[in-house]
Amino acid sequence: MRNLIKMESYKFTHNTKYWMAVAGMFVFGFLSTNGYKKSYNLASLEDLIEVHTLSDFFNSMTSDFVLLVMIVSAILAYSVGKEFNLRTIDLAVASGHDRRNIVFSKAIIYLIAYNLIMLCYPYGGLVKEVSYYGLGNAAETILSILRTTLYMILLCSAVFLFAMGIAYVVKNGAKAGGISVCFSFTYLIIIGASNIIDSINPIYYMRMVLAPDTAFHPAAILVGTFWIVASFALMVRNFGKSELK
Repeated sequence: MRNLIKMESYKFTHNTKYWMAVAGMFVFGFLSTNGYKKSYNLASLEDLIEVHTLSDFFNSMTSDFVLLVMIVSAILAYSVGKEFNLRTIDLAVASGHDRRNIVFSKAIIYLIAYNLIMLCYPYGGLVKEVSYYGLGNAAETILSILRTTLYMILLCSAVFLFAMGIAYVVKNGAKAGGISVCFSFTYLIIIGASNIIDSINPIYYMRMVLAPDTAFHPAAILVGTFWIVASFALMVRNFGKSELK
């Protein structure tokens, strides 16, 4: 397992394109702050939250994760699916590694890598605007930003793992990315049409957890955890019984 994690992490730590994407997302966030200084909406689009503090501003930038996470998850699905095209996963299996360990090691590194890309966006804005808002009550501000960060890691991971699950099912980069995009746009089309769909979708909670008066959101934790466990089960079950070319 340790060797698999080292092998997976090597692909990102020595990948110039990946670090360019990280830097690009940070710069993008740094330059996109003006539109987030007044207010932001929760998932209902009717609950308008005014921005007064640094933590409010961080939440405002994070409220735009919905579209970003859909784009990034499609890229992730393509990247994982491409490993089946290039047969790098076949080589890991042929080397004698346990298939479950392959799934878990790959998921751990991919989640770290892609959550870092996502978080660079609001943290880029945070670096720029900290002098404008100040820290206020430093402990309270830091805890609020940390709370939002942890929720985003949980919920983004739920979406990313579902995208990875698609890749393990279709075993093709282009198909995995395309199906992930279709899922995303289908959700955008039907969003708000059914409370049932919203209540089980981690993307919905990415804005609901940003309410400043809600420090603990058990529904978001439950939904995020459910999709993480379900996606892991899908990948382990499908990859464990599949025949590789």
